[in-house]
Amino acid sequence: PELPEAKRLRFQTEFGLPQYDAEVLTETPDLAIYFEKVAALVDDKKVASNWVMGQILRALKEHGDTIDTIPVTPRYLAEILQLLEKNTISSSTAKTVFEECIKTGTDPNKIVEEKGLAQITDSSEIDRAVDKVIADNPNDVQDYLGGNGLAQPTKVIRSKSGSRFCQNFCGQVCLCRIGNQRGGEHGTFPIVNFLGGLRRFIEQKRRNGQS
Repeated sequence: PELPEAKRLRFQTEFGLPQYDAEVLTETPDLAIYFEKVAALVDDKKVASNWVMGQILRALKEHGDTIDTIPVTPRYLAEILQLLEKNTISSSTAKTVFEECIKTGTDPNKIVEEKGLAQITDSSEIDRAVDKVIADNPNDVQDYLGGNGLAQPTKVIRSKSGSRFCQNFCGQVCLCRIGNQRGGEHGTFPIVNFLGGLRRFIEQKRRNGQS
């Protein structure tokens, strides 16, 4: 069997990990095996190390699990990291998926799909959503163009998925659609209305099976 010191050195050379990471990950044979299974399925070994040392060890302490009984198996953790690598989910969403996996033992990909947590990165889809939301809010557009300040923003209607969109990016797209005539303090066209409508549009699109 591989001696602990040899394993630590191998983790540094084979996975490119710092000495500290290698020492933590090889404290027990089971933890080392868990990490190696995750590392075999992802590109960024350092990110895998960070998650094992951070989220996994924290969960073990909080929930009283062992590395063999924790609901987030090496494959499940690798799936979360793969979703991050593909930019399918954000880092904050990844933690949400992790916590849900801890609670339910559900496959991370299924969690993302069922809760609609995938990020919207298709620019053409965002364009269509922006056009529709602007068409649905003519009064807000006229208030903005007329220099009357922001329309009274409606409360953000968060989708059940809890998905978040980049407000600055979506706001700029929205301004481009209606014409950025005002600028200055008016450069923040009712983003709350816009995002609420955008979320509803994307949810409806998914329910219709068009995505």
